[in-house]
Amino acid sequence: MAMQTDAFEARHIPANDTPWFPYGAGCEVQLIQVEPTTGQWIVKLRGPSGANLGIHRHYGSVIAITLRGAWRYLEHGWVARAGDIVNETPGSVHTLVMDDETETLFIVEGALEYLDAEGKTLAHEDWRSIMEKYLAFCASNALQIVDVTRQRTIGHRPLFAAA
Repeated sequence: MAMQTDAFEARHIPANDTPWFPYGAGCEVQLIQVEPTTGQWIVKLRGPSGANLGIHRHYGSVIAITLRGAWRYLEHGWVARAGDIVNETPGSVHTLVMDDETETLFIVEGALEYLDAEGKTLAHEDWRSIMEKYLAFCASNALQIVDVTRQRTIGHRPLFAAA
């Protein structure tokens, strides 16, 4: 029986070949992947105790996997610790705060809307804007740019051309 070669192949996504860059109050992110066709973006977020992202609303779902440390949302009674998984629903609004030196992997579907204390929009973040921040950081620090779009293939044929 011949092996089917036109199915989706497993794709290795290196998670340590891109630089960390400043993001939020005392935080840094490492952009792992953006998926222009779906709007998904994957980042690692890290920071010291007390670092935060401020109030934000999710337009899509988010899965967070705590790699080390502890973090929470001011609006909830739980604390996510190493190994914990948080599943955020579209439309949820919360304020991320790190209780310890922390590193978390986020798989984000769609955009975030950053809000002020009165609920007014301060900024939007999506795959395109986070990628622009990554590219600007690399350019201003003379760092090699890694293609985080990670073009997908069926067999050996591309699914789409990277922009």
